[in-house]
Amino acid sequence: MSLDTDEVANLEGMRDGLDQILPAHAHVLVQGRLYVSLTAVNTFQNCLVSQFLTREDLIQVLLASCFIPIYSRLKHVEFQGQMGGAAWADGALSCSLPLPPGGRTLTISPFCGRHGISPRDPGQGLGSCVHVTGQDVEISTSNVACLARALFPLSRASLESLLHHDGFCDAVSFLSCVGRFW
Repeated sequence: MSLDTDEVANLEGMRDGLDQILPAHAHVLVQGRLYVSLTAVNTFQNCLVSQFLTREDLIQVLLASCFIPIYSRLKHVEFQGQMGGAAWADGALSCSLPLPPGGRTLTISPFCGRHGISPRDPGQGLGSCVHVTGQDVEISTSNVACLARALFPLSRASLESLLHHDGFCDAVSFLSCVGRFW
């Protein structure tokens, strides 16, 4: 079965999933530990949100972080929380790899490039990177294919294989490099 682009773009389906899996006190559990990157629709400025007044605020922030104008429908996402009801979109529109204050941060990207965990291009890259919304992305056919997969999703089975197998292998490779995997 293939995922319908409308199904992925529809944030209501995502909302239903979050409603089902998040515990009633999820916003308390992630307070100050989860940083979600958003882009302010009116100023195009990036903002990291890590404080959530309610479970509903947490859900709205997560939905906003998935909102891509036009592709995700025409209505932007709002939440009351610390931002007072402003309109928000995916943080990658203004900064795709923001770093939260303090501590060590592991960067993860679906694009080949200079990140802690990311796929490695099997030799088709041009050996150079371009800086796009806060991350260095290799100029390669693999990244063009990755962008196409993001906009036009694969079948569920292919997507699961990509996420579970390739993502796992990328994580193991990183952990091996930093001496945390035996």
